[in-house]
Amino acid sequence: MITRRLGVEAALVEGRVQRGDLSVEGGRVAAVGLGPGVRGGGIAVPGFVDWQVNGFGGVGFRDADHAGLASAAGALAR
Repeated sequence: MITRRLGVEAALVEGRVQRGDLSVEGGRVAAVGLGPGVRGGGIAVPGFVDWQVNGFGGVGFRDADHAGLASAAGALAR
């Protein structure tokens, strides 16, 4: 089984921020608080998914017209 370090500064564990990197093995957190962590590496938060999308399929949402938005929405739905 492959063990991988995430390269984060801290992790949210049971509602508390714990400083240090963490490792993942088999898709599960194996260890938390490994060393000093990676400065600026962010915080690992279980279950948090950032769904913000600024564009897709070559269409930028900021300046897109109706046809562009429809095209991007269709591409995202696939």
